[in-house]
Order: sequence, then C-alpha cells, then structure tokens
Amino acid sequence: MSISERGNRFSDRIRGAIKLVAPDFHDRASDRENTRQRKLMLKELQHPVVRQALAALGHPMRVRMLAKLIDGPMVYQALAKLTSLKPGPLYHHINQLRLGGLISPQE
Repeated sequence: MSISERGNRFSDRIRGAIKLVAPDFHDRASDRENTRQRKLMLKELQHPVVRQALAALGHPMRVRMLAKLIDGPMVYQALAKLTSLKPGPLYHHINQLRLGGLISPQE
C-alpha cells in the first residue's frame, strides 16, 4: 500500500465534523459560561510552558523517545541505539524535550 493510499484511508475516517476535544460544559452551564470556559481553556493552552511542551512534541522522533522514557530512565547510549541517530541530532532532540520540561537529567 502506497503512502497516498494510506493517507486516503485516514482521510476517509475523518471526513465527518472535527471538533475540539474539551469538556462538555453545555449540559451544566449557560452559553455564556460555556464561552467563558472555552476562552479560559484557550488561554491556558497559550501559556508559555504549555506551548514549549507542545512544541517539543512536534517531531515524531521526540514522541518516540518520550514514549520509551515513560517506561523508565535510559542512558544516552540506549537512546542512541533506539533512535539510530548520530550524537548531534540526538542531543538536539534530547535538549528540545528538556527545554519543553518533559524530561530531566537523572543524577
């Protein structure tokens, strides 16, 4: 199956309406409260810490690394073996995850 065929299959699954996955405030509050809650949620998404974390996850290799780090700490050589990256690019991805506040060095 070619990449374009896989892309078409994916787009077939999402042809319906796309909506923001957020708490449904409509049942519990007035429309005014609903609007206020959504504005608050958007404001929180624009917080610098949240933006940095989301930006750090903007590369598939970083998501893969983070998924592996969720299982437990790894040494630099194990991450290099997992990703098959050279030292420079690996350092860049590790640094981006660190700057995003998603990982920290273990003493």
